[in-house]
Formats: sequence, structure tokens, C-alpha cells
Amino acid sequence: MYKLLTLLLLAAFVNVAMSGQDTVLQVFADPKNRTHVVHKNGTTSIVVGEPEQIGIDSIQIAEDGQTAGWLVLYENPDGGSPVAGTLILWRGGKTIRRIQVSQTFWSWGFYERGEQVAYHVGPMHGEVLSHCELHDLARGRLVASWDGDLENTNRPPWTKVLDH
Repeated sequence: MYKLLTLLLLAAFVNVAMSGQDTVLQVFADPKNRTHVVHKNGTTSIVVGEPEQIGIDSIQIAEDGQTAGWLVLYENPDGGSPVAGTLILWRGGKTIRRIQVSQTFWSWGFYERGEQVAYHVGPMHGEVLSHCELHDLARGRLVASWDGDLENTNRPPWTKVLDH
């Protein structure tokens, strides 16, 4: 009985200790375009940059405190502002989703405590309607899509995390 109680207490201690391990405090990129994910317990995970990456932007940490994401920036072929062409979603020490689009990400956000991600993509110039999608992080499947005006107050609730 004593051994069983000791094992149960040890397991509970390990679970509590490990739970703080994945809590994300900060995300930033260094000059070599590696992304640093800083954890509450003082450790840092380093994520190697994407090929041709020139930076990251729109860093977010989900409400669950364990999922983070950022947009990868690339050179604009027209010479203008950088293009956000990849959304990286990270949890538990690894990239769990890499979403690439043919146009550019205008905004993105976590939904449902980090279990889903919404994003707004479109052309660099001349967008008439905002194209928005909601994806499930566990499977990567499309949950919903919507084309419309993000200023419309009657838009789907999940688009409220998005902007122009």
C-alpha cells in the first residue's frame, strides 16, 4: 500500500511539474530567422525558419497557454512590404500544423481555446470580399469558410478574431 501511494504521489508530482513545461510565455525570432518559444519553466524551444523566410509576424499564444502561432514573412516579388505566406502552429515542442496559401494572410486567430484556428486570406491588392476559413488543429480539416465583409456585425462568430 505504501509503495502504491508513493507511486501515485510521484506520478501526480511529475504531471504537475510537466504541466508548466509547455506553458508558453513568449515567442520571438532571432537574426537568423529561428523562432524561439520561451516556456514558463525557463526552457526555450528553437524552431528552424522556413526556406526563404525573412521574419515572422502576428505572434499569438492561445488561451490554453500551450499553443502558439505566427505568420512567416517572405520577400515580396513586387518589392513592397513582406508577404505572409505560411501560418505555423506550434504545441508541445513541435510544429503541429503548417498552413500555406497561394495569396497572403491578412489576419488570423485562435478559436475555441486553441483547438481551432481562423484566418483571413486574399490578394495583395483589390480584395472585394474577405475569404475566411476555420480549421480544426487536431486533424487540420476545414470546419467552415465564409466570404464577406469583416465589418459586418452579422458575420459568423469565429470571424470575430479576424480583421482587415
